Amino acid sequence: MDQELLKLFTKLKVLGKKQGLDLDILSLSSDRQYAAVSLRKLSNADDPDLVAAAIEAMDRLGLLNQPADKSREEEPPKDKYIHTLR
Repeated sequence: MDQELLKLFTKLKVLGKKQGLDLDILSLSSDRQYAAVSLRKLSNADDPDLVAAAIEAMDRLGLLNQPADKSREEEPPKDKYIHTLR
């Protein structure tokens, strides 16, 4: 972990504590799902500095460009024609 990311996590921990969310820095850096859930919560805060830091952390961790959840995609019905009639 680089120094800038460590400083960002520290800022998130301090600002998050003021919002009532206690972040675990170790889990934030090693558990991708924990990071995604925690940073999403922080990004909905009222503090603009906290929101900006959360979005920056999400970007640096590669959480902003995640592909959409494939389970949410609807599959076309298999018993109906999808294209033109034959």
